[in-house]
Amino acid sequence: MLKRNLVLGAAVAAFSTTPAFAGERLVEEGFLAGELSANVAFTSDYVFRGFSQTDENFAVQGGFDYAFDNGLYVGTWASNIDFGDSTNVEIDVYGGYAGSIDFLSYDVGVIYYIYTNQPDATPEQNFIEFTGTLGAEFGIVGVEAGVAYSPDFYLETGDAVYLFAGPTISLPEDLAPVPISLDARIGHQDVEDGGNYTEWEIGLNVTAFTLDWRAAYTDTDQDGDLSDSRVYFSVGKSF
Repeated sequence: MLKRNLVLGAAVAAFSTTPAFAGERLVEEGFLAGELSANVAFTSDYVFRGFSQTDENFAVQGGFDYAFDNGLYVGTWASNIDFGDSTNVEIDVYGGYAGSIDFLSYDVGVIYYIYTNQPDATPEQNFIEFTGTLGAEFGIVGVEAGVAYSPDFYLETGDAVYLFAGPTISLPEDLAPVPISLDARIGHQDVEDGGNYTEWEIGLNVTAFTLDWRAAYTDTDQDGDLSDSRVYFSVGKSF
C-alpha cells in the first residue's frame, strides 16, 4: 500500500498525500503547464500503517509524478511486496488537487492500489481510497491530519476509514549542517469486516550527499510478526 512522499517527513511516509515535487518543467504555459519528477528508494522493510508489506524484508520502490501549475497532480508508484502468496508487486495510481492558503495546506485525492499476480481464488486485493489532508506550519513546527476512505477495502472487507495526525519538527539551518527533521504519527484503521487497530511511528529524516535518509520506529496495538514493533531504514533520491 501507498508509501510515497505523500508522508509526514516521507515515503517518506507513510501516509501524507501531498507529493513533494522537485522535477523538470515539460510545459511552460497553458493548462498542461507543470513539472515532471521521479523518485526511487531502498528500504529495509516496507511498512504501511504499521504492517510489513514485505514479510520484514527489503523493498525497492519508485515512481513518477506530474504536478500541474494549477494545483492538480497525477502519479504512479510501485514496490515489491511479499504477502506469502504469488502477489509480488504493488502499483499505485493516484491523482488529486493540492494547494495552500497562508500557513495552511490542503490536499484531496484518490488512490487506486493494484496488486500483480494475486491468487485467482482469493477475494479481490485491488482497492480504491479517497483521501484528504490538512496541514499547518508554525515556524519550525508543522502539523498534519488526514483521512482515507475506501468503499471496499483490501480483500473485499467492506467500508474502511483511516485517520491520522502528527507533527514534524525541522531543525533550523543555523543548528544543522544539513536538513534534518523529526516526525511522528498516530493513526487508526477501522475496517467493516476486518476489525480495527491503532498504529504509530516516529522518524528521523536527513538529507545528505544528495540523498534522503530515514530511520523510523513503528508499532501497533496488534500482536503478530508483521505488526509488532520494528525499526526500519530507507534511502531515496528524487529527480
